[in-house]
Amino acid sequence: MGFRDPYLFIREFEEVCTLIHMPRVPNDVVRTKSTPLTLNDDANRWMHGLKVGSIISWDSFVDIFLKRCFPTSKIIRIRNEIILLSNLNMSLFGSIRIGSRSYLPNALTMA
Repeated sequence: MGFRDPYLFIREFEEVCTLIHMPRVPNDVVRTKSTPLTLNDDANRWMHGLKVGSIISWDSFVDIFLKRCFPTSKIIRIRNEIILLSNLNMSLFGSIRIGSRSYLPNALTMA
């Protein structure tokens, strides 16, 4: 969808929406109704392609939006990269990682 940081988009959008005050209209409604005005072409097409009734609140939009930006496959890939880097970092400091267990050399352990 072209967002560099979807979390930043959500946070900034929420900040802008706090500037809009409409009598007897909850902030949730202002945010949800204003969202299409801030989305670019691809994101706007995506949003209008959602099933009618799938967005029932601002929180449901945020959940659907973030899942679109971060699908499960992307989350798994990023998590695996973090684990790989963490294991590499640990091995650089002398520990050995086998599966989910980490072992330190005997010289570094406390008796």
